[in-house]
Amino acid sequence: MRRLFSLEFTFSKRLLGLTLVVVGLLGNAALVALDVIRQSDQGIGPAQRAGMIALSVGVVLGLTLIPLGRAKA
Repeated sequence: MRRLFSLEFTFSKRLLGLTLVVVGLLGNAALVALDVIRQSDQGIGPAQRAGMIALSVGVVLGLTLIPLGRAKA
């Protein structure tokens, strides 16, 4: 954690990819949970669908960055 706040710290492509994957998966889970909690008969609306698509694109992008390793992002 100390290294994270260092002046020499830079994001690697792997760390950026992992961050995108985690945020995308948690965001999609939160949107599904929100829909379950609300219990409306309408289901997932257009704004939620757009958010889920954007988060899913982030997950796919993150998965492509992970194998690139420790190169600077």
